[in-house]
Amino acid sequence: MINSRITFPFALLALFLVISCHQKAGQPDEKEVVTSRNTPVKVSAIVLRKSGFAGQIISNGLLRPAVSAKLFFVETGILDKINFHNGQKVNNGVVIAVLKNERQLLVVKKAEVILKNADTELSSLLLGFGGREGDTLSVNSSLLQNLKSQSGYSMALINLQTADMDYENTFLKAPFSGVVAGIEKQTYDQILPSEPFCTLINGDNFIAEFTVIEQELPHLKIGQNVKVFPVAFDTVFISGRITEINPMVDENGLIKVKALIKNTRAQQKHVPEFLDGMNIKVLIEEIIPNSLVVPKNAMVLRSGKKVIFTFSKGKAKWNYR
Repeated sequence: MINSRITFPFALLALFLVISCHQKAGQPDEKEVVTSRNTPVKVSAIVLRKSGFAGQIISNGLLRPAVSAKLFFVETGILDKINFHNGQKVNNGVVIAVLKNERQLLVVKKAEVILKNADTELSSLLLGFGGREGDTLSVNSSLLQNLKSQSGYSMALINLQTADMDYENTFLKAPFSGVVAGIEKQTYDQILPSEPFCTLINGDNFIAEFTVIEQELPHLKIGQNVKVFPVAFDTVFISGRITEINPMVDENGLIKVKALIKNTRAQQKHVPEFLDGMNIKVLIEEIIPNSLVVPKNAMVLRSGKKVIFTFSKGKAKWNYR
């Protein structure tokens, strides 16, 4: 990633800055500066005063969703139905896809019958031990547990719960509201628990991941404002705050930084969606107080070097950056 910082020299202590252009006649700030030539050259000058300077750090990075998850089917099976496709929004708890589940449903019905028979046997045992039919509170808890075990009720209940769970595992549900992405399977494809079926992305918040050179570390802090410009949309930017600065410098002398971006544009019309993995440009501004700020057009190039002219004792002096 390319990192840069835009700065200007602040050690300039002269009273006047000479700008290389002709000044209109009659202006009170005109001064004749004698150069090495025989003919004086008229120039304009301004007085430098201390003010706040907006230093900038510019970096490139990637946009990641703050909340996302790869969704897996728990059971192996054949894909029966896909209710949503890539790019569509789903609400929390909604079924995204379903496996063929006739066998699991049949196991549930069988377990229900077995539990019903066990419940009938339990009622008979309650009467035989002085209790009331169907009233599990008519005997003490210790005896009730023995009767449930003897009648097969306890095991029948566990089998039904297991069957219900296996049946529910044939449905893939959204654990939170978001946008579906990464679906590659089609109906009748084999589904394995080891392979993610899709990715669910919550687009309300994003994380901007970028790097800075270690010399820029003193100018960064948690909570600092950033502006993020997706490369795909030149005129669009979103604001955020730095949430994480990795306390490690990698082999390239770079430090990883993360910023939380609240995607308020997602609720606006005619605004493009931000996507997972988008390339971005990150701009971090830092106001440096009590600085002598030199106008950009006052800096010129001489022999490939940046030069600023200052006025001193009636002459223009060259100052290399």
